[in-house]
Amino acid sequence: MISGFVNIDKPSGITSHDVIFRLRRSTRIKRMGHTGTLDPEATGVLPVAIGPACRFIDYLSKEKIYLAEFLLGTRTTTDDISGTILELNNIDLTLSRKQIESVLQKFIGSIKQTPPLYSAVHHNGQRLHHLARQKRHSSMNAQAMTTFLSTVKQRDVQVDHIDLLDIKLPVISLRITCSAGTYIRSLARDLGEELGCGACLKSLRREKSGLFDLGQSIELERALSLSDKGQLKQSVIPSQNVLNFKTIKLDSESTILIVKGQFLDLQSLKAHYSCDFKADEKVLLLSEYGKEENFVIALGRVIQNVLIKPEIVLFSLHEWLRLVSA
Repeated sequence: MISGFVNIDKPSGITSHDVIFRLRRSTRIKRMGHTGTLDPEATGVLPVAIGPACRFIDYLSKEKIYLAEFLLGTRTTTDDISGTILELNNIDLTLSRKQIESVLQKFIGSIKQTPPLYSAVHHNGQRLHHLARQKRHSSMNAQAMTTFLSTVKQRDVQVDHIDLLDIKLPVISLRITCSAGTYIRSLARDLGEELGCGACLKSLRREKSGLFDLGQSIELERALSLSDKGQLKQSVIPSQNVLNFKTIKLDSESTILIVKGQFLDLQSLKAHYSCDFKADEKVLLLSEYGKEENFVIALGRVIQNVLIKPEIVLFSLHEWLRLVSA
């Protein structure tokens, strides 16, 4: 049984879905999911949930950190360099760090953002990238694209920090800390509009996604090699290491009650934890499986400081008994 997360360093040139497909084919584990799409040309942190841990994806931290290069003076259909060029504009070579940082301030905080034309966002019942590929958009110019995007519903996103790392005009390098759902391509496009020259995304690397960072990551080919040798488990990060919840280790009797969906008496478990819990606080419930002393079996919620209600149970009673007896 493998349950947890593999922190893949996604290579350029493939989709996030391609990563999942290749891992599924190699491991023969059907239940997998990634925690946030990266564009095909983007690289970096792509956490992949494996097995029962897929049910915890929505509970992971949503903060992202990106290292990005913006190409000033160029506007494309996709808002990155993979698209068709719509405009090539001269840029002011005397543009200073102070001027750029002043404009960047407009994109920090809670902002409204229009998704790129080539994105999976729905508009009038269709995904934008489907609309973009229809014939009426195939010869769209910059003005027509701007007009069309003005009809697309904006999204609320949070950008916490934008650090201007380097200026080598026409390219600027940035480190961006933001919420999930933020389009860095849109930031590039909108910055170009503010500077009056247009811009697109030249390169993008995700350095961090929640508690997953590049230092923990493993290249996809390395993960596939380990999988072929039956050794991928050594690179799997346990769920409790990346979920910001307190934990309680259950004995076998309490484990059986939880997988049956029954409540637990918090006071009777006092010997198994050393922290205080608040009403409605979520808690990870661990048990022993094989050589693993801290195997996550459920996510519970504290009820009035006296009970633990199982909210997400990863195994049925039959499945758990089969696992521990194997």
